[in-house]
Amino acid sequence: MTSLDDSIRQLQEELREKDLLLQKQRLWEDINESFLRSDPFDEYAPCLTIVQRIQRENPRYERVAILMPFHDHTRTSGQEEETVLGVVASAGFDAIDTRSIFFPANEGLTGIAYEKKRIARNSDVRRGGAFKRIPDDPFSTGSSLAIPILSHECNQDIVCGIVYLESSLEQAFSPADDEVLTYCTSRMSLWAEHLNTISRDALTRLYVKNKFIIDFSRYYQDALAGKETGGENAASLGLVIVDVNDLKVVNDKHRLRHIAGDLLLQHVAAGVLQTIRATDRAYRYGGDEITILLPGMRSSAISSFVAERLVPRIELEVAKLEQSIGSQA
Repeated sequence: MTSLDDSIRQLQEELREKDLLLQKQRLWEDINESFLRSDPFDEYAPCLTIVQRIQRENPRYERVAILMPFHDHTRTSGQEEETVLGVVASAGFDAIDTRSIFFPANEGLTGIAYEKKRIARNSDVRRGGAFKRIPDDPFSTGSSLAIPILSHECNQDIVCGIVYLESSLEQAFSPADDEVLTYCTSRMSLWAEHLNTISRDALTRLYVKNKFIIDFSRYYQDALAGKETGGENAASLGLVIVDVNDLKVVNDKHRLRHIAGDLLLQHVAAGVLQTIRATDRAYRYGGDEITILLPGMRSSAISSFVAERLVPRIELEVAKLEQSIGSQA
């Protein structure tokens, strides 16, 4: 009997390994197809397809979301900017709108996955999942799982996203789920590294013009949809254009020549990035032009944003540069 039991267990293990392999292959192929069919400058486009595909893979995957880190310069703690995790795509969250949800990157289950750079799980229904703080959420979370999407940059692992799953069942997620989903996030990591390379301006680290075209179209459609549903803030989209004056003069006449011009652009860009919200986007639209998209910001708020926050911050950064290299040739 012992020999027969061992044979049965071995067969069961082989079948389990085969099922895992097939599951990995299915998800891998679907994720690859999502990337190939999406615009290379739109990081959100494949995310919705991916969460829907993951949700269909297993009935225990009742709610799935992808979160990405954003630097929120308006929610500072002391002198340090705060990183928040924002939901960029979700499936199964029918009762709530996840598009405007942000979590501090150092709190909750998703915070553990982000800060520790490892899988985090919570099978205790009393503690609940990361989305339990949302008012009027009727879902009863029995188990939740957060898996980091790791990108290798500058000889270290950077968390560029979180895959988050919830189930109404207790003890719903097993090590086999960890294995399958980690395998899939490895493909997403490669995509994130490629996207970061092609969508960022090498000098300023702002987004490039092609990405502005994609994002403007998406934000504009969202604003129109918000207007139709009566959402006052959702129906707004602000656009600010920053023109770096006399950049050619700096390039031609400063003793450092084009190095001075590059430093000026970098400091102006730094001022912009330190001012915008987590939901805003800044782009290097042309040689000396920076555009900023401000979704949900009404025209009355844009004026105060520019006059009270954006301009003073840019002036401060430029003053730092002048102290460092001098403003004269």
